[in-house]
Amino acid sequence: MDPLRTLVERLDAQDPATAAHGRAVAQWCARITDELRLPRDERVWITRSAHLHDVGKLCVPEELLRAPRALGPAERAAVALHVIEGEKLLAEYDLLVYRDAVRHHHERFDGRGYPDGLRGTAIPLAARIVSVADAFDAMTGQRPYRFPMTPDRALLEIERSRGTQFDPDVVDVMLSVVGDALRRPVAV
Repeated sequence: MDPLRTLVERLDAQDPATAAHGRAVAQWCARITDELRLPRDERVWITRSAHLHDVGKLCVPEELLRAPRALGPAERAAVALHVIEGEKLLAEYDLLVYRDAVRHHHERFDGRGYPDGLRGTAIPLAARIVSVADAFDAMTGQRPYRFPMTPDRALLEIERSRGTQFDPDVVDVMLSVVGDALRRPVAV
């Protein structure tokens, strides 16, 4: 069987919420990479990477992932290990081709992210794209500890983090992509 499909099915079975989040992030990444007019193979690779970006959460205790409160420093550190655990899972499934987004989607454009403290364009493009899409979906999605933000409010937060947390060029594309999606009429 295809190792990518096997890992995605494992994620769906063990952690449906993270799997659904991965699918949503992948959809946003598909729109971003289309808008960037990246080559087709790179668009597919980034979209698949986005689907798997949080796969390391399979190794994080469920009580931390579902905590109905803000996590303490030690708990946040335990959750942050999902990027390292995700990379290990990719190695087990011979899927290290997706490593950039899995390991580096919590790097920050200003260098204050994790796990490697990469800065600016030293952060792989896939990770810079996934980071913005991940943040948008996380802010607009339901969480056990808070209500979802409106898309407009989430975009404002992303725009405020332009150049610090997020790549300014990717932010511009995300603003355009979400704006287009929000203006598109809903079919009935």
